[in-house]
Amino acid sequence: MKRLVCLLCLAALSSTPFSMAAHHRYWHGVKAYHHPVKQVRPQQHVSFLPPRQPVMVSPVAGSPLTGRVEHQKQIESPNVASVAPATVLQPIAPLSVPPKAPTGTPSQKKSRSSLRGVERAWVSHVNRNQVSAIAQSVADFAATTCPPESTTVFLAPLRRRQKSNPLTPEILQALRRKGFAITNALTPEAQILVYQVNPLDSGLLLRLRLHGMRASRFFTLSRSNEILSYSPFSIQKTPGEKP
Repeated sequence: MKRLVCLLCLAALSSTPFSMAAHHRYWHGVKAYHHPVKQVRPQQHVSFLPPRQPVMVSPVAGSPLTGRVEHQKQIESPNVASVAPATVLQPIAPLSVPPKAPTGTPSQKKSRSSLRGVERAWVSHVNRNQVSAIAQSVADFAATTCPPESTTVFLAPLRRRQKSNPLTPEILQALRRKGFAITNALTPEAQILVYQVNPLDSGLLLRLRLHGMRASRFFTLSRSNEILSYSPFSIQKTPGEKP
């Protein structure tokens, strides 16, 4: 009996081919009957640039060199700003530096060139109470080294910051009282007098150079910076220097 029922069921199922085919597709994962396949359309290209405008071409006068007609393109668009024509940069001429004006007279230039290599004078920490004794010592040394009647003395140049010292005018007066001739320009006949005053311990050290001879003298100072005493000159001949 059971076999008969099974055979009847199989015959009923075989009589409906459409249902069997749909059942077969469903169990195999196609599911085309319940979920039809959708067709995908290709994406369209989107452009963010403004639409192209027509280009206007206008003739320009021919070139005088080649005689050809050139064309200038003018873009007329409300969204695009007009571009100004490029300017041609001209070369800049080099700056001409005017020559420096000559300073000083020819005699001053000659004296400057002749002072090259000359030892400079130096005056430091000297007050007006000390200049008379120091200037007299300078004049005494010059008188013992050179004859005053036939000697012209040229004082060695000073630094700019020391030209207003109180000692130099006193030295000039003391030399004139001895009979020396003073010159402001270095000549071949003039004798260069170099004088240097520097503080040393509790006094001042005077150093001189004249006519190939060097001398030094020490001045002792009091608490009020007045000269109490001085030592005798220490004189020596400069080696390799002609008087």
